[in-house]
Amino acid sequence: MTLAEAIDLTIKSKREQRRDAALRKLEFARKCVDAYCGAASVSLSDIDESWVESFSQWLISTRGLSPNSRATYLRAIYSALRFVARQGENVDLAAIPVGLRTNSPALSAPSPATVTVRKTDDKPHWFAMKCRATDSEEMAHRIADEFPDVEVFRTDVERIVDTPSGKHRRMIELLKDIMFFRTTLQICQRMKSAYHSVAYIFDYPSEGSRKMAVVSDMDMKMFMYFNDIAPERILLYFPDEAMRTTISAGTPVTITDGRFRGATGTVISGDTSTPLEATVAVSFPLLGIAASAPIPWRFLQAQN
Repeated sequence: MTLAEAIDLTIKSKREQRRDAALRKLEFARKCVDAYCGAASVSLSDIDESWVESFSQWLISTRGLSPNSRATYLRAIYSALRFVARQGENVDLAAIPVGLRTNSPALSAPSPATVTVRKTDDKPHWFAMKCRATDSEEMAHRIADEFPDVEVFRTDVERIVDTPSGKHRRMIELLKDIMFFRTTLQICQRMKSAYHSVAYIFDYPSEGSRKMAVVSDMDMKMFMYFNDIAPERILLYFPDEAMRTTISAGTPVTITDGRFRGATGTVISGDTSTPLEATVAVSFPLLGIAASAPIPWRFLQAQN
C-alpha cells in the first residue's frame, strides 16, 4: 500500500463520519504528499527517518509552514497510518519513524528561513469562540479558508430528549454555537478583529484592556475525555496522550473520573489500536447490574 492510498482510505472514513476538521487536515496532507512525491508513489515501507526529515524540511521551505503547522499535518499522516493498521493492513506502528510519532523530526541542517520562523513563532494555545451569525460548522469552513494554519475542534456532544408526546425521541446537539481552536495569540487577535461581527472570541478585562481567554491544554483534554470524544480525535490534537500503562487485563481498578466515577471494575482488555482506553467490566451492586464500557486509561487506578 502506498502512503497516498492510506490517506485516501482515511479521508473516505472521515467523510462518512463527517469529521470535518480531521478531513481538512488529511486533504491538505494528501496534496502535500502528491506535490512532494510528484509522479513517484511512496509505499509505507519506504517511510523512514530520512524521508520524514526531508519531507518536513520541504513543508517549511517550500510550502511555507511554521513548525507548529508542520506538526499538525504530520499528525494527520500518522493518524492515516493508524487507521489503515486498524483496518487490517500490515502496518507495523512501532516501526513508524519517530518523526511522525512525536511530530518533531530532528532537522539536521535547518534553513535560515526555518530558524527565523522558530524565533518569531509563538506557542499555540486553545481559545473558544461563540458563533453568532452562523453555526460552528460553517464558521469552521471559513476559518479553514482564511486561516488554514489554525486547528479547529468542533464538539459533537449530543443529548437525547423526549418530545412532548413522549412517543418519539430525538438527538439535539449541545454547544452547537461553541467552537474551540488552537493557534498563536497573534493570529487569535487577528481572528477576533476579522470576525467581530459574526462571532465572539472569549476574552476578559485586565488592567484597563482585554486579554484573550486561553483554555489550558489540560482543561481541553479533560473536556474531550468527559464528553466521550473519539480517541482518534484526542490523539490528533494530543499525540503524546498515548499513555503507557502497567495495568493489564484482569486487574481490579477504581474509576477516578468520568461518568462512572467511583465505580469499581475489572479490566477486560486494553485495545492497542486505541491506546487511550481499556474495556472495563463495571459492577453496580445497588442496581443489581453489570456492564462493560470503554474507559480512558487516565481514569483508571489499580486497586491495591
